[in-house]
Amino acid sequence: MTTMSHSAGDYRTFVGAFPTGELAERIQSVRLRHDAKTARITAPHVTVAGTYWRNGPATPNNEAEAITRLQAVEDQLKPFEPTADLLAARLLMHTYKAVT
Repeated sequence: MTTMSHSAGDYRTFVGAFPTGELAERIQSVRLRHDAKTARITAPHVTVAGTYWRNGPATPNNEAEAITRLQAVEDQLKPFEPTADLLAARLLMHTYKAVT
């Protein structure tokens, strides 16, 4: 397993779909049991694109290329309803990656 080293000025960026309400609460309770570290970092979500590590400050200039690329495919990203099954599958996949 390869471990990446990041400096204090590094940050990550991603595009996510964030459920709300009772579904988000249920997902968060599962995340806290199985992946408490990342559950404390970000709210329950489905990652649509990313996660990308960046160096330096988080500024619009640093993200200009990523924003341009996402805008180019914006019309191809269709809205969807995040179901409990979809989110549970994503959580299991993420948890598997974290332990392997």
